[in-house]
Formats: sequence, C-alpha cells, structure tokens
Amino acid sequence: YKFSYETMYIGISYLDRYLSTKNGSETLYDRTKFQLVAICTLYIAIKVNEPIGVDIKLLSEISKGSFSEGDIAKVELDILSTLNWRMHPPTVMDFIHHFLSLLPATSTHVLTVEKMLHQLRLQTTIAAMDYFFVEYHPSTIAVASILNMMDSIDHIYIPPCTQRAFFGDIACVGRIDINSKSIRSVRARLNYILQRKITNNLNSERPTSSSEIPTKQQLSVGSGSPVSVCSQVE
Repeated sequence: YKFSYETMYIGISYLDRYLSTKNGSETLYDRTKFQLVAICTLYIAIKVNEPIGVDIKLLSEISKGSFSEGDIAKVELDILSTLNWRMHPPTVMDFIHHFLSLLPATSTHVLTVEKMLHQLRLQTTIAAMDYFFVEYHPSTIAVASILNMMDSIDHIYIPPCTQRAFFGDIACVGRIDINSKSIRSVRARLNYILQRKITNNLNSERPTSSSEIPTKQQLSVGSGSPVSVCSQVE
C-alpha cells in the first residue's frame, strides 16, 4: 500500500485527540491498549482519506494475533463516538498548501515549489513524531515550518520583498502573529531536530573505529519507547 503523508498526519491527529479525552486518557497507562488504539486511528484515517481501504482481517494478521477483528472494531467505534464523529480535522499540510497559495505565481518555479514542499514535509513529519508539538495548533506548526523553509530558499527565487509580502498575507488571512512566542518555540524545536538529524547522518557516514563499536552489554540495554506501537506485536 502506498498511502499518502496526509493519511499518517490524520491518523496521528485522531490518536492525539482521543488520548486528550477523559475516555482515552487511560490508554496512556496501558501499552497494549495504546498499540490497539494506534492501529485503529490509522485504520480510520485510511478509511477517510484513501481510495482503497484495508481489510480489518489484515490488521489483525499484522498484529500477529495480538488483536482480533472484534477488538479492532470495538475500539474503532469507541474512538469515533469519543470524537463525536468529527473525522475531518485540518492538518498541518492543509494549512501549508493554503498558505503557499498566497505566494505570487510569478515568483515560484515548479522545481522551487517541489523543493519547498520536500522541506516542509520533512518538518511536518518531525512534528508528527515528536510529542513536543501536541499542544500546538496545526496552523502554528505550518507557519513555523514555512518560516524555517524560507530561510533556506535562495533570494533569487523568492526575493526578500516577496517574502515580506507573503508573510504579511499569512498574518492577515490566518490572523496569525508570525512573531509570537509559540511560533518561535516551534521553529526552534524543528531546527534543533533537523540539525541533530543532519549531524547523525554525517556521523553515520564516517568510518567507525574499533573503540566506538558498542559492546554486547551495551547493546542489550533496553531503550525502547514505553508506548512503542510495534514492540508488542513483533
């Protein structure tokens, strides 16, 4: 299956919203239940956002018998009821596409747009995987991502005057203060994680000395997430 990035974002949005409710908060203290809820939110997102669905039987098989078809169907209904069947939330990418439409067509080349979207998808993926961003609105993450992305765009393609007008339009249309504390915090967190990924990639490319090879004892030390979706079904 080749599902879109949007489906992943929507599934994570369902998961965050469910966990923030009274009914779903108990899931945070039960790893098995958390994994089941995560599977169900992705299942619902696929139903809502993809032209091709996934058989509930397949999900049960993927879990290697940890969850039956009945388990998945029951929790799916609980999630839908808890969220009052409000299953079409605006995602970060929805806001990004909306805001990018404010750029003058003459200022962007097709290749430039593709480059921008690639960088923006990378940042939104980071935001989707980091709990830090749960408390921030999708529109805030979208604007912060665009601001970060613009820092790396050559002024030949989008001149500073065009950028200023662009962000002025975003502030007006979205009623967003692009200099707010929340946007600055999101920008800083995204940049921090991006730089850390770049550093890790560079380190992985250089030869490893024998003294840096981890010992068997070091490798045996567990460091998995307490809410890993995969650890219980592998």
